[in-house]
Amino acid sequence: MKIEFQVKESENTRNFDDVHQKNFATRLERTLKNLADQVVEIQVFLEDQSPSKNNLDGHCKIQVALRKGNPVIVNAYGASYTDLISEAMNRVQHALEKVFDKKKDKRGSLSAADV
Repeated sequence: MKIEFQVKESENTRNFDDVHQKNFATRLERTLKNLADQVVEIQVFLEDQSPSKNNLDGHCKIQVALRKGNPVIVNAYGASYTDLISEAMNRVQHALEKVFDKKKDKRGSLSAADV
């Protein structure tokens, strides 16, 4: 599973360094470990929606490319990296569970827990 980060640099996103990226990537891998064989690539886009302000008004978009089917895209917002990452993680996990639960309903055999 390949994880790629794209950070739109501003005064408030400069602190999103390699340590933050590794932490985020580790959390993504841990959260999606049961789906690793179904996920091809994860792209994480991070930006500050109000770069002129002194505090982070963060937007995180995560796009998950699956082996089969359309990509899953989620958006999260937060005023700190911790909030932003937590919200993004919750949303991507929920979205993928929903996708794989629908596949289970259609086929009767595949679910996020089984993969």
